[in-house]
Amino acid sequence: MSGSPSRHLIEFTAKMAAVKPERLSGATRLFEDLGMDGDDGVEFLDAFGQEFGVDMAACDPSDYFGPEATMLLDDLILLLTDGARLRHTSLTLADLEGIAASGIWFKPDRAPVPLSPLRVAWILIAGSGMLALLLVLLAAGLLLVVNFWS
Repeated sequence: MSGSPSRHLIEFTAKMAAVKPERLSGATRLFEDLGMDGDDGVEFLDAFGQEFGVDMAACDPSDYFGPEATMLLDDLILLLTDGARLRHTSLTLADLEGIAASGIWFKPDRAPVPLSPLRVAWILIAGSGMLALLLVLLAAGLLLVVNFWS
């Protein structure tokens, strides 16, 4: 979907994302360019549906946004077992303009965005660190139990 989004959509998005309207165009992506994720993304889509009278029944926010608070150990497990589940589909203002015009939610026809190398590194480093911390705490707990019963 291409073209310029309506003034109404630009002003709505600028208000919801707390950005200047001049920063927005049809190519603006909610997650990548505006940093919408988690509950903010869900709230945006809910408000979008209400504001533009769109039937949102087919909309699954998890296709476009991650969870509010990412659980690093969960992400680490997913990365190692099923990295595709950590991907999302980009959602642009041009997409939203077409959806608003149709009045019914439809998923943009594009492939999911792969994880960035920085995100993969963060998951590996932070997730491994969390796992190591949990193992240390478990070992310390076991030592306390053993010493208590000795």
